[in-house]
Amino acid sequence: MGALVLSPVGLVLTGIADFGIWDPWELEVAEAARRLLEGRPWRSGETHVWGHIWLTSMGFRAFGVHEWAGRLPVATCGLAALLLAWYGGRQLAGGRVGLYAVVTLASMPLFVFNARPMAGAAPALLAQAGIALAGAGALLRANSGERHLWLVACLALVPISTWLSGALLGPVPALLGVGAVALFGGPGHDPKRRAVATVLVAAAAGMTAATVAAVLRDDAANTMWTGGTPRSVAPPSYESVLARVFHAAAPWSALAPLALVPLRGPESTTSPRAALRLLVLTWLACGYCAQTVFLSRYGQAASFLPAVALALLLGLWLDELDHDPRPRMFAGIVALLLVGLLVRDYALYPSAPIEALSLKRFEVPEAFNPRAAWAALFGLFGLVTWFVLAIGDHRPELALTAPYRLIGQQWARRGGFRVWIALTMLVLLLLVAVGAVAWVMPGALGQSVRATKTLRALALVPPLIPVCVAALQVAWWLAGKLGSHRVVAIAASGIPVAVYASQGFLPSLAEQLSPKEVYVAFNELAQPGAQLAEYGVSRRAAAYYARGDVVETDSVSDLAEFLSKEEDHRWAVFPTEDLAALNRRFRRKTGRHLFIADAPSQQVLLASNRDLEGQPNRNTLARHVLKKVPDMQHPQRAVFDDRVELLGYRLELQHGTFAGAGESIEITWYFRCLKRVRTDHKVFLHIDRSGQRIHGDHVPIDGKYPVKMWEPGDIIVDRHTVEAASNQRPGKYQIYIGFYAGETRMKVTEGPNDGKDRVMVGTLDIR
Repeated sequence: MGALVLSPVGLVLTGIADFGIWDPWELEVAEAARRLLEGRPWRSGETHVWGHIWLTSMGFRAFGVHEWAGRLPVATCGLAALLLAWYGGRQLAGGRVGLYAVVTLASMPLFVFNARPMAGAAPALLAQAGIALAGAGALLRANSGERHLWLVACLALVPISTWLSGALLGPVPALLGVGAVALFGGPGHDPKRRAVATVLVAAAAGMTAATVAAVLRDDAANTMWTGGTPRSVAPPSYESVLARVFHAAAPWSALAPLALVPLRGPESTTSPRAALRLLVLTWLACGYCAQTVFLSRYGQAASFLPAVALALLLGLWLDELDHDPRPRMFAGIVALLLVGLLVRDYALYPSAPIEALSLKRFEVPEAFNPRAAWAALFGLFGLVTWFVLAIGDHRPELALTAPYRLIGQQWARRGGFRVWIALTMLVLLLLVAVGAVAWVMPGALGQSVRATKTLRALALVPPLIPVCVAALQVAWWLAGKLGSHRVVAIAASGIPVAVYASQGFLPSLAEQLSPKEVYVAFNELAQPGAQLAEYGVSRRAAAYYARGDVVETDSVSDLAEFLSKEEDHRWAVFPTEDLAALNRRFRRKTGRHLFIADAPSQQVLLASNRDLEGQPNRNTLARHVLKKVPDMQHPQRAVFDDRVELLGYRLELQHGTFAGAGESIEITWYFRCLKRVRTDHKVFLHIDRSGQRIHGDHVPIDGKYPVKMWEPGDIIVDRHTVEAASNQRPGKYQIYIGFYAGETRMKVTEGPNDGKDRVMVGTLDIR
């Protein structure tokens, strides 16, 4: 159990310097902290300093201006929040509640992503949890001296929490939770406790009233009460916050609805355990309301701060489950379905995990979507949870032959039982036989490619049935072997989520959002004293990573002029989207393509005006924009508007000469630019037959080299993939190609024009 607790604690600090500063979100915090460190206002016209900026500046002051130094105060607050969750759960409900709370909290993206980046809300999360648990300690601790210390700590944290996040999101939900305990679950008849309860209720009422008044007053400025500036935004629907929390607290959000209902019978309202449940439920409800109000009026992203409350609620439920021997099949099914919903949402919305953070206008790059990793981790958690809930404290025996003995018993009953068993066996044998033919002689069946694939897959079902049954039996038996450690298995299955979120997902995402790797590559590849120019990227990031002086340029033309000076080796950093324009200008001046060095970022590129020995050129355009005509599978000449010449194409199909329904079709087009095209045309592709069409409209070279960028004499190799629909009818399809801009097509001035300014280039066989 100790290793279960220490492992997530270590993940907070491990690799904290291994990922770059997110641009612009972390970079804004870092730059504000640097200005504060230098004695300047952190933002022009701002006199109030928000707490997380001050903490970052203290990290820089103590350890120097490094990414890890700015993140260390946030990570320290995250570790303190883990400690507080453990201590609060242990003191109020028992040691196991505290341990489970630590594990659940540490394995939520809601915690991981707020405890590692500089933009994380771990300090605010810690301050709010401190108010709630210190207030609960003041009400429920027996020793009067300790009670007063807890009361002082609770009230002292109120201004700190307000300073960190504003009263609406910070202290008010926690104080209302403490107030509920004071009114309904804590003081009893002890006059000293009643006095403490009176103070806490008064503090909760006063802070809430002042905050509500500030919200209703709707001040135009950002105030300490609201924590945001009013904005004209459409209020979100009530479930939007629930969706954010559901995604941010994965995978434990799959168990949160179950945890709302205690497994134990009614408890005395004055017991510490019941008081803790009342505290966290009120705290969570008020936190939900506060965040809904904030998003409705202030229109900004906001982290859900009652994360410790959610962890304690789950800790209470897991502890109750530990002492409940009854199987809970329905609860297991509910948890499994909710895990499936998480898998679906994480696949469809790659930014779902980052909803834990308070980041404005955040979008995950399209190229980054680790859906398979999340699905595997959540799938493991869901299966373990289902087995533990479904089996309870039952200890089954492992009998791998039991299903077959049951079939034998049914066969012995004769009559209809034998008929059904015989029919089932006959169907399974037919599946194997037909599937074997589909594997060995697919053409003999006369079926479409899709039907043949289906028959091959069905042939695997009969042999897989006994394997799956045996695997289910073994898993069921192992779940029963867990005994008193079965709930620990659920907790342990959440740890891989924390490992991946902190050590896999976060660094990989940072490669997309941070220019660090680009500057690191420059430092490794460039000779000392080499000149580096920047364009279109944050001019502040180089101060953290680049070695030597950096030249700032204001346009693509200036950057091309800088790189074209070939008397010395020069480098440039610029956005990926500007590659086509910069490469064109560079080619005009030098006759060569830019050299793009290897760097993981998809958003920023590192270019050199010279090739590097032993290093491949990562410039996509160097491979797709040529000077000589390459060999082609299907030569086909046509001319569009006397500006673009089609030279031919290559078809790559999974079956050589034909494709199947539901399969991808790769077509490589070869064009020659004859004259500049001034308008922004796209390529259209129609693959037609009897009212069915496969569309392939696109910007050439995956959008990296638009037609208006083409230079006369360019040979463009445009590799494109289209998908045949799963219900595509077999037959011969005609392939047509052309160029269009809006409703206008380029005229076909030479070649096989079909009368609609399309060139018919060949046929595609779909079977």
